[in-house]
Parts: sequence; structure tokens; C-alpha cells
Amino acid sequence: MPGTPSQFEKTRNTFHGSWCFHLPSLTLATGDVLTNFTPGFAGSIVKAWLVVTTAVTSVTTANLAYNLEINVLNIVGGIVTISTNAVAGTVINGTVIKGSNNFDKDDTISLEVVVTTAATGGTAILVVEYEGKVG
Repeated sequence: MPGTPSQFEKTRNTFHGSWCFHLPSLTLATGDVLTNFTPGFAGSIVKAWLVVTTAVTSVTTANLAYNLEINVLNIVGGIVTISTNAVAGTVINGTVIKGSNNFDKDDTISLEVVVTTAATGGTAILVVEYEGKVG
């Protein structure tokens, strides 16, 4: 990216973007729902949130929660939790990412369901914001 930083660059050597992952069902058991996505560049995960696209009709008192992993190791923060019934259009922010969020060009990223209860119905899009490094 020669020249001066564009609106997508934080500095001359970094860029900012997001990945969007469709979650066709929020009625899931624990375990990976996305395994070993390789971004192909070095960077860090800076934020995660979920947009409900079809209503979640029932979530019990426990929660439905997702976390991100880099090379099967949990990042610190970025946990997105659905704790109530959620209508289409609801945005659910993940917790603040505090560490273990850097990846190399050949590292893999996975999305894992870590807590599951009687969630019924619902679809969503998980948005993962990243900062990439040039070179």
C-alpha cells in the first residue's frame, strides 16, 4: 500500500477490516462452529460482535456464548454472549479483547461455542474486526 495512509489504514503499515461469519443456527452444542480459518496475513483481532438476523425465541437463565481462538488457544476477551431472547436486528457486543489476540499469516482462527443452553431458533452474523500488518 504505497503512498499516504488511506481511510482503511491506521498507519502506513497497518490496515483495518472485518470478517463476517454467518451462523445458520444458534441452537448448538459446545465445540467449534468454524474451524481453522487461515487469514493469510499477520495481524490482531481487536473486536467481536454478533448481529441477530432471525429472532432467538428462548434462552434459559444460563447463556449461549461464543469465543474466538487462534491456533486452538482462546483469545482473552471477545466473548459474545446471548443471555436473553433477541429479536432480529439486535447487536450483541463481545467483551473487551485484552490479549492473546495476535496472529501470523499461517495461523488459524476458530469460533467456538463455550456455553450452551436451551436456546431456540435464531440465526446471526458474527463480525470479527481485525488490524492487519503490511509485509
